[in-house]
Amino acid sequence: MVMDNNSQNQPSRDWPSAPSGSNQPLRPKPTVFSQPPRPQPPTPPVNQTKPAAPSYPTAPSMTKSVIPPGTVTPALSVPSPSLPADRQAPRPPMPSIPPAPPRPSMPSMLSVPPPAPRAPVIPTPPISPSASMARQLPPMPPLNLPTSQLGGPQEPREIPKPIAAPSRVSMSELSPKKPITKFLNTLLIGLVVVGGIGSLTYFVILPTFFGAKTGTPAPVVSVKHSSFFVNPAAASAEIKVPTLSALDITTSLQNEAFKQLADQQIKEVVVSDKNGQVDFNKFLTALAPALSAINLSSALESDFTGFMYYDSNGVWPGYVGKLKANVDANAVKQALMQLSSATNLDGLYLASPGIFQPFKDGQYKNYATRYSAGSKTGASLNYAIIGDYLVISTSFSGFKAVLPLLGL
Repeated sequence: MVMDNNSQNQPSRDWPSAPSGSNQPLRPKPTVFSQPPRPQPPTPPVNQTKPAAPSYPTAPSMTKSVIPPGTVTPALSVPSPSLPADRQAPRPPMPSIPPAPPRPSMPSMLSVPPPAPRAPVIPTPPISPSASMARQLPPMPPLNLPTSQLGGPQEPREIPKPIAAPSRVSMSELSPKKPITKFLNTLLIGLVVVGGIGSLTYFVILPTFFGAKTGTPAPVVSVKHSSFFVNPAAASAEIKVPTLSALDITTSLQNEAFKQLADQQIKEVVVSDKNGQVDFNKFLTALAPALSAINLSSALESDFTGFMYYDSNGVWPGYVGKLKANVDANAVKQALMQLSSATNLDGLYLASPGIFQPFKDGQYKNYATRYSAGSKTGASLNYAIIGDYLVISTSFSGFKAVLPLLGL
């Protein structure tokens, strides 16, 4: 046991021993190392005498020794100080101290456990190339060669017969036959025979003896146009309509109306289709279907003259037709009275005229007229029979302006 410098400088002392018969444990006496005595300073003389301090025995000099492990250190007897006998306590018996276990050495602490034993390697015999190929390739099936190739007789083999496909049964065989089926078949065959005989007779036999009848198509009557204006208008134009329908006629007239003229002027318009001038009766009934009930074709000629009147309120179309010879004008006036109950006359206009009022009788100069005013400004449906002409105008201003062009 090694002591540090501080422990060496401390004075050594003896511990009192416990009296016999006591249960108190004895403290072991610490190991004291010998050291040279320190010089004591001189004590000054004192007049008062003090009791002398008790003297302790000086620890014997000891040398440093190493106690081997497992050695039991005997109890050290510590001299008790000089005390009176009545004050000294009995010392307890010294207990036995078990030996300390040996300390593990450094190599044993850092030792690494040995590796686990490996499994023994079983040597395998070498495999020849022929054996490896025999292991990889499956066994070959026996060859059934003819007797001439094998050089010996061979047992005959039984040739398998092909399996016949199952026969199909038609639906006619499954369904029961009815007597009516034979009757229908007979009737159908009879009709085919009769039709063939009739066609042969009509197309072959009859034309051979009586000659073929050829139908003549109805001739297309072309209307020759001649203007009814004795005085020329400010402008003239010709429009061609694809079909004689209200939509095509109105669209063609609207496109022509965009070509403006000065106010209070009239443009003559010729309406034709692929066959020439359009028939007046077909033209009016296409624009106003209500006129088809009057049947004006028997009273008016096919030719007519159309016009457009321009003013600040818009463009107003009008039409002039001519009565046929020997036609009573009063009868035509009476037939035109049916327009009073007509409700669909908007097709005569290029734009909506609004709501019409009932027809009324009117008069311009010496000519009797009939008119129905619309809710749109300038819209007024006027018609009159003056001499041999039927004048229809969608504006009263246009009606008055067209009469001088007719020489009226």
